[in-house]
Amino acid sequence: MDKKFHTFLTANNLQTRPGAQHGLWLAFLLPLAISVSYYRNLEVSSEIYRLNAVLSVNLLLSVMITIIETLQKLSSLASKICLLVVVAATATILTVILLKGLLFSLLISFFVTFGFKKSLFTIIKLFPRSFSFGEACVCAEGLIFFMVSFYINIIAHKQSQNERLGSISTTVIQIGLFGLGLICLTSYYFKGILCRTIPFYIFIILSLFILIILPLHVVLQRSPILWIINLFTADRNTVYVFFYWILCCIVATLIVRNQIEDGNKASTIVRKTFHVLAVAVYLPGLLYCCNLLYLASGVVLGIFVGLELLRILKIEPLGPILQDGFHVYSDEKDVGSIALTPIYLLVGCSLPLWIHPDPCDVVDSAGFNLLPLTSGLLTIGIGDAAASAMGKKFGKHKWPGSQKTFEGTIACILSQLIMVFIFNRIGYAAFTPVQIGRIIFGIIFCSYVEAVTDQIDNLVLPFIMYIILI
Repeated sequence: MDKKFHTFLTANNLQTRPGAQHGLWLAFLLPLAISVSYYRNLEVSSEIYRLNAVLSVNLLLSVMITIIETLQKLSSLASKICLLVVVAATATILTVILLKGLLFSLLISFFVTFGFKKSLFTIIKLFPRSFSFGEACVCAEGLIFFMVSFYINIIAHKQSQNERLGSISTTVIQIGLFGLGLICLTSYYFKGILCRTIPFYIFIILSLFILIILPLHVVLQRSPILWIINLFTADRNTVYVFFYWILCCIVATLIVRNQIEDGNKASTIVRKTFHVLAVAVYLPGLLYCCNLLYLASGVVLGIFVGLELLRILKIEPLGPILQDGFHVYSDEKDVGSIALTPIYLLVGCSLPLWIHPDPCDVVDSAGFNLLPLTSGLLTIGIGDAAASAMGKKFGKHKWPGSQKTFEGTIACILSQLIMVFIFNRIGYAAFTPVQIGRIIFGIIFCSYVEAVTDQIDNLVLPFIMYIILI
């Protein structure tokens, strides 16, 4: 299978991340997570989420067809015919069950089915050696879901003027990220002009106003900047958490600066410091101001993408500094043109908030079971950090074919179990015996995957834990 897969990549001039297997199984995680999440949360799922649940089944089928074609077990013509059948089936479900218009159903089904394959190969070609095939599949799926939700959410918001805080936050995030994506694409195609400092900053200021701030004014019918300021100063707890986050950012900046000044490669334990900081940032936000955390996670993702753009284009004064930081903090998986490790950490911690039908309603409700929303924090913020620290210091017995140790895996399991016990004791999680079994199974299984996979665990583990716990 690996030989056929390699032949397909070579024939299509696709370069995946060296040293990593294809990771085809990753391609099923996001559609499966949305499908399971919808099934478990029928009562709080919005119309857009129901649509995405149907489209997730479409993507599962599209992924299988694309993988079969990639492994040269299906011709290109046969693949297209199968995909057209998927389009027809999806459009029928959207029309008959969700009562969508036939034209809309056909267009959205066609976009998802063929857009996934096109996005997948485009991502790998634009960023050679940055992704395994499975990781690129996850990114392509995420892009497809984002574009569908962006289109529908903006139209729906104009029609209903939904004033729910979560809906407004989603609108702000989606328009912001969509505008930022256009800025990045423009910068890529005109990098010869925009690589100079002054033209670049003029372009950025104009683009932010035209592509983000002005559209938000039109859609929200209010100042988005004032709305965000009001959200960050809504009450005393929110202000406290906001300044606490600023303090965490200062600590992270000082750690990076000291490592750059030292000039040596950051050790694994030093890199895992940021996993602990992520837990320190996310937990207070999740407990005390979920909507603010939801908005902030999207804003910070945009900031990370913007900083990466500065680094790649080498824009003064931050570009060279960011490159120095990338040099000292990059590991063996950062061999492509973009620095994905910090973005994966943010995505992994934020993932449950982004794919849950109504995360902040769960936090505010009487059930108050936060565990599914802490899937990323448990697996990569606590478990992965504990595994690295204990494995590095006390690890002697390695897993077959891996540099990870049994001692590290045990620490990974125990640290997550302790955190779950703490959640239960302080009243932030309550579970039945069946749920306890799922939690223990999820922790053990994710710890095993962390030990043996060569895929990016910051991306993989939160998906697996969320699917099990939701």
